[in-house]
This record gives sequence, C-alpha cells and structure tokens, in this order.
Amino acid sequence: MATPGSMVAPPAKVSASKGGMTVQWAASPMARSYDVLRSATVAGPFERVGTELTGTSFVDTGATGKEAYFYMVKASTYSGLSGPSAVASVPAR
Repeated sequence: MATPGSMVAPPAKVSASKGGMTVQWAASPMARSYDVLRSATVAGPFERVGTELTGTSFVDTGATGKEAYFYMVKASTYSGLSGPSAVASVPAR
C-alpha cells in the first residue's frame, strides 16, 4: 500500500541471496528509483545502503556475510517514498 503523499506501492517479490549479497525486487508502477535498507535484525533499525537505484537489483558490497542481514526496499516517485516492502533475509554463512 502506498504511504500518504505517495502514489506508488512498495516493491513486491523482494528476495535476497548470499551469492554476493544480492537483493532483487519487482518494479513498482510509477517508481522513478528505489532505496534499499539493511538491518542486522528483522525488527530494525534499518539503514539505507542503496539510494536512487534505477534498476531492480542491488549488490550490497558493505555486507560481510558473517552475520544474518534483513533487507527491505522503498520505491520513490517525485511525490515521495512508498512504504517499505516485505522484509527479505539472508542467513549468516
């Protein structure tokens, strides 16, 4: 569901994989870019690790892979950000 002030729904089908800590998602209609957020716990807090991305995937080069990571994605339009996507996780190696 879109957040107030934004006409775009959050990205769907968000997934994350260990192979290079890659996060992927389905495009949101009307989105002009995406932000990827990461946390060490499912409840957060989440920090922005990728901003103004125009594609539908992101490789998290700041992740070590030695711990679990949780990701969510927000879509951006000229009127604001969507709400967060569902959380995708990558287990510790």
